[in-house]
Order: sequence, then C-alpha cells, then structure tokens
Amino acid sequence: MSPTVVDREEPTRRARRTVAGKPTAEFRAIWALVLFANVFGLVMILSASSVVSMQSTGSPWGQFIKQSVWLLGGFSAMFFLSRYPYQRLGRWVGLALAIAVVLMVVVLVPGFGVNVNGASRWIDLPAGLRVQPSEFVKLALVLYVADL
Repeated sequence: MSPTVVDREEPTRRARRTVAGKPTAEFRAIWALVLFANVFGLVMILSASSVVSMQSTGSPWGQFIKQSVWLLGGFSAMFFLSRYPYQRLGRWVGLALAIAVVLMVVVLVPGFGVNVNGASRWIDLPAGLRVQPSEFVKLALVLYVADL
C-alpha cells in the first residue's frame, strides 16, 4: 500500500471510533433554551392546575410532579441521544416503525385501548400512566425520513 492510501484510511477508522466531539457554544445554547422553555412550562402548569390538582388529588402539586417526572425522563433521553452517534440510529428504524404500528393496533384491542372522550387513542400502563402511541409513531416516522 502506498502512504497516501494509508493516510486516507486512518482518519476514517479513527472517526468511526469517536463517539462525540466537544460540545459547541450552539449546542449549549440549544440545551439552555430547551431547559428554559421546559422550566417555564412547568411553572405555567403549576399556576394553571394547582386548584384542579387540589380538588382531584388533595395536593396542589399533583400535575406539577407528574409533569416533572416526564421532564426528567425526556431530559435523560435527550442527554443520552445527544451523545449517541446518530449514524447508528439507522439500524433501529425498522424496529421503531414495527413497534409503532403494533402499538397503534393495540389501542384497538378491547382491554388494552382506553376510550377517552369517545376516542380510543390511549394505552393504560401500570402506576396510573397513560400513553398515546401516536407520539411514538411521530418519532418513528422522523427517524425513517431522516434515514432516507
């Protein structure tokens, strides 16, 4: 092999091993904006739902705590995915689409799907959680289109 071929291959191998570079100023700005928007949203939820939460759960913090838990889960996922090499997400697209379709069908199965306001769009999970599978479909479709 000539030295020029080795020089071309070496950076490619090294680049594949690198997971993530040093965070840029733009990256930090996006994180700060997302954090600010979410904290602001939590304050608005507390302000708007404290009376209803007091009536339904006996605590004015009910909805606030519930949304805070989801916020922590979302930030954990965002933190992990910001460090995960996006090139590897392509191999999960097919599985994500299959799971999304199965979840959309599960909503129609009596006993699994929950009818809310006349529409069967939710799945009840343990601990009183209720999820809407169409949100997973949105994520799977974004991954699919990005992979194209």
